[in-house]
This record gives sequence, C-alpha cells and structure tokens, in this order.
Amino acid sequence: MPDAESQLSKHDEALEPEVVGVVRFALSGLALDPDYPATAISAEIGRVAIAAARVDQEYALLLSGLHAGDRADWDFKDLRRRSSASLRDKSVDRVKELFEGQLLDHAHAVVQTAYAALDHRHVAMHSVWTLTGPDAITPAVEVISALESSDPDAALAALVGCDVDSEGWSSVHPRTGGSGPASVAELRGIRRELEQS
Repeated sequence: MPDAESQLSKHDEALEPEVVGVVRFALSGLALDPDYPATAISAEIGRVAIAAARVDQEYALLLSGLHAGDRADWDFKDLRRRSSASLRDKSVDRVKELFEGQLLDHAHAVVQTAYAALDHRHVAMHSVWTLTGPDAITPAVEVISALESSDPDAALAALVGCDVDSEGWSSVHPRTGGSGPASVAELRGIRRELEQS
C-alpha cells in the first residue's frame, strides 16, 4: 500500500498545468471605470440635491401654514420628514379643501410645477454616469506604478476613484432607460428650475 507522501506527490503531479505555448502582448492601458465625473458635474449634482431639499421644506411650510385648527399631522418638524410625493399629495389635497375656481387652479399649478422640478431632481440624482472612449482607459504605466507602490490598494483606489473631466461621460436614468443630464449646463437648468419653484 502506498504511503500518504507518495499519494500527495502523485496528486500534485496530476494538477501541474501543461504549458503549451506562451502568448505575449503589450498592455497599453486598462478600462478601470473611474467612479466620478468631473468635479464640476459632481458639485452641480450636490447643488441640485440642496435646492430640492429646499423645495421639500417649502412644501412642508406651505402645509404647516395652511393647517386649520390643532392638527398634529401638520406639525412642521414632522412634515419635513416626509417624502416629496407625500408632501405634494398632501398639498394638492389641502389646496382643494381651501380654494376653488381660479385660485384653486393657480395653487394646484404651483404645487404641480414644484413636483415636476423635483422629478427632474430624481433624474439628476439617480442617473448612472459612465465614461466611454479614450478617457476611460487608464495608461498601463499608471496601473503598474500603483501596483508597485508601497500601498497598492490605496493607489489603485485613487486611480479608480478619481474625477475625470471628459466629453466621454454619459448618463442613463435606470428607471426610464432614458438619457440623464449630460452636462453641467443641464444640471444648472434643473437647479434653477428647483430654485424658482
């Protein structure tokens, strides 16, 4: 009966790969998919979020101001915690209770316009940004340098997490599959719409 050592030796021999040939190629770069578009785009997305939060706060102030009597469900602090859709629905219901005719039409339009602006915020906030083209490629020299550095994990993370200013960015809204905002100018337009609603 063979001993355990000879069995292991035979097992190791069976697992050794057979070298059939060698393929050589010159690596010039890798697509590492940077995480973030240019700083200006990321900053404008942040401004859109801030402007949208202010619109939600205005909804809450509107509801708080339109309350009648001592209603606990109209407390400003509680209202501020609600979603945009909930605030819009409550606002629409409340203006229907209080107004009629042209005043109702105007109040309803104001509430709906603000909500349409918030919907554009959703597109800006939830779009997936992807970089394509030559700017999406990280030169091999930079990748090798990162791998050979004293902290390769941090160096690679810095390469992947960098902001890339490029015309190659595109965005897609995952819910609709349609294009998201494609430029700082479009994002500024969304922010202005929020600021005016």
